[in-house]
Amino acid sequence: MNIFDLVTQETTGGLNKNNPGPRLYKVIPIVIALFQFVGLLIWTLIKWHRYAYTYDFAIYYQAAYLISHGHVNPFSTVLGFPFIQNDFEIIMWPIGWLLAIVHSPFLLPFLQDLALSMTTWITLLWVRDIMVTFPQLTTFEKHILQALAVILMIGTPWLYWTASFDFHIEPIVLPFVVLAGWSFWKNNRRMGYFWTAIFLLGGNVAATYAFGLGVMELLRGRKHFRNGLILIIISGSVLVAIEKLVPGGIKGGNLASYYGYLAGGSQKAITIVAVAFGMLMHPGTAFSVLWHHRLNILGEISPAGLIGVLSPLGFGISFVVLLTDNLISGSHNSHAGLMFGDPQYFQGIITVPFVVVGTIFIIAYLHKYITHRWIWGWYTIIVLAVCNTIMWFFIYIPQIPRQLVNINLQGSKILSSVHRTTKTDQQVVSTLAFVGRFAGRNSVSTFMSDGPSVPITNHHVLFLISPYQGIEAASVDTELARIWYLANLPGVRLITHGAGIWAFQFHTQKINYQLNLNLSPNLYPAWALKHPAGQPVLTGPVSQWHMASTGQPGYVVDGFYKRLNPGSYRAVVSLSTTSPVIIEVWNATGSYLLRRDTIIPTNGTKQTIVIPFSDPKVFPHKHFFHGYGLWQISPPPPQAKNELEIRIWSSGKGLVNVYGLNILSANLN
Repeated sequence: MNIFDLVTQETTGGLNKNNPGPRLYKVIPIVIALFQFVGLLIWTLIKWHRYAYTYDFAIYYQAAYLISHGHVNPFSTVLGFPFIQNDFEIIMWPIGWLLAIVHSPFLLPFLQDLALSMTTWITLLWVRDIMVTFPQLTTFEKHILQALAVILMIGTPWLYWTASFDFHIEPIVLPFVVLAGWSFWKNNRRMGYFWTAIFLLGGNVAATYAFGLGVMELLRGRKHFRNGLILIIISGSVLVAIEKLVPGGIKGGNLASYYGYLAGGSQKAITIVAVAFGMLMHPGTAFSVLWHHRLNILGEISPAGLIGVLSPLGFGISFVVLLTDNLISGSHNSHAGLMFGDPQYFQGIITVPFVVVGTIFIIAYLHKYITHRWIWGWYTIIVLAVCNTIMWFFIYIPQIPRQLVNINLQGSKILSSVHRTTKTDQQVVSTLAFVGRFAGRNSVSTFMSDGPSVPITNHHVLFLISPYQGIEAASVDTELARIWYLANLPGVRLITHGAGIWAFQFHTQKINYQLNLNLSPNLYPAWALKHPAGQPVLTGPVSQWHMASTGQPGYVVDGFYKRLNPGSYRAVVSLSTTSPVIIEVWNATGSYLLRRDTIIPTNGTKQTIVIPFSDPKVFPHKHFFHGYGLWQISPPPPQAKNELEIRIWSSGKGLVNVYGLNILSANLN
């Protein structure tokens, strides 16, 4: 009989009935969870009013909106295929029905905050039950372990990153996964399967969690071996059923692209079975990829206690989640594994409560084998766990607003004004940065998902673009090109702009066609750039729009960036000036001035200035934040190109008008 069999005997029939434990253990979990929920909700409201909801939120909000309006099989215009093909996440249907009652998209982040807080509550209750099974612990020592569990749960920064990163199914099903694990641990298998059935509504990703629970049961001992096999069979059956039975197949994740290398290729018709078999036959390949992602694997479990992963309670789920997240690799997506395995994302949040529970169990179990003389070693383990979690918390929590809420107040006011005046029967095409709040409609799409062209499905289309605000995958020059193209498109009207955000209204008689946006201007619009000492002049024909100096010394325009390899180039600027101006070319990546030229007055005549320059090397890039020392992760590296920038400075004397600018190869005529 092993320790887990002993625990099961002592907990059969429910722990609270025989040994409820101190009243404090009942009060603490609910109080901590409530405080956490209030804190998360306040932060979510701040993020909500900043309009910092992006592509992922748009996917789920549009699906919920369409379901709430009676669409049985909603088509996601964000994804470009029916939502059911997005990993078979049918839990969105009850959420959509609830949205029909609530009528507010804030329901989605509210439910996410609630689910994360409920997870904390359930985990602390599980910890309470674990402590009851160790009668050798004194009341003080139980208080210490309860406090440790609280610190591990509320101090793990990834929970707050998850709450801040749009909306996802993983945190929604998380409390049900923990309830299932807790129920199986108590030998209450009927409730365990009930909670398993609920979290399986999360689709094929959630089905892997059943496999993790099965591994947990297998490791607990032979009395639980059968239950573990059943859970593993359920997991595999659900995965295969979803893969085979969903009309059109699953398109939410590209199995061939992510895991094809494990099956010996990247063929399109790859199966889960082929991936699993390939991994077993070639473990060295899988291990090399996991080793490459080792910092992310360690970073995922370290704040939650780390040693808990060595227990069956912590190992099962962690094994499956960390394996699937960090085995993603391939020639065309070498950074994908770092992205999905990055603890700052949401995929690995499932491991946290199980590692916390496992950590408490191991520390309590070690107490049996530590004599009074060496009890200081037991307390040292606890102190080290607390210090470790605190370090993770204070290193990574400050990064959340810097990376995920980078839309300023002026920008959020512009977006709020546009949002209030946009009708739900109107199509919206937006950049990635703030499309989420505008997704409550039949047709919404992003430039990211549609590539060089976007589908026009409505006679009235709102285009929203910003080169500088929020999280954006496209480069600044790409966004500027879109602004230039739309401003010159017949049927388009500029309705508002400010804080680097541009909103265009497009009226067209023709619908159901692709609007090609894969066009680059000869000169990019200076009137759409940053302008510390400039003022956009947007009167008359678009060809006459320009940036005019305000009479204050400073940069009339800056912020024109282009991602380019080292080489020889030409800076091209169209301007008119009645006083000398300075044109600067910078390697913004390295904060390195490449060239500075003083331009004599043109007597108010528009002229095109061409300045040759060379960019000799790739300067070291500023990586995404990756922490310090023992508290590091491996975020995806930035693109290995330089950001080249043109700035135009004026003394404030005279009148300077800048019409357009560009950076061209020196070899082009």
